[in-house]
Amino acid sequence: MKKIYMACLLTAAVVCAASAHAPSELKGSFNAETRVLNVTFSHAVSDANSHYITEIKIFLNGKQIIEQKLLSQENGEGGELVYRIPDAEPGDKLRINARCNKIGAKTLNITIE
Repeated sequence: MKKIYMACLLTAAVVCAASAHAPSELKGSFNAETRVLNVTFSHAVSDANSHYITEIKIFLNGKQIIEQKLLSQENGEGGELVYRIPDAEPGDKLRINARCNKIGAKTLNITIE
């Protein structure tokens, strides 16, 4: 009986892990002239209201400057966000973290040119 219980528990864990995932792709582009950061993420889900990217954090030279909480994503494929970062200069480093509300996160590093 104990083996059956463990097998069921393992199967449930695998199913949950398979349905929850980090963003598959995270892209960012920074326009130095306008000082605007465009962030796009791919996160394919069946219901963007219950499984979505819940948090975006932006760091400039290692210091967190933006934290945005999301309650859903634009659609079942992913989303796009835009931020103005007036203090960013050429040579500065941006780090973007995107976190799924179920499990997983992805990080992107950009050096401003």
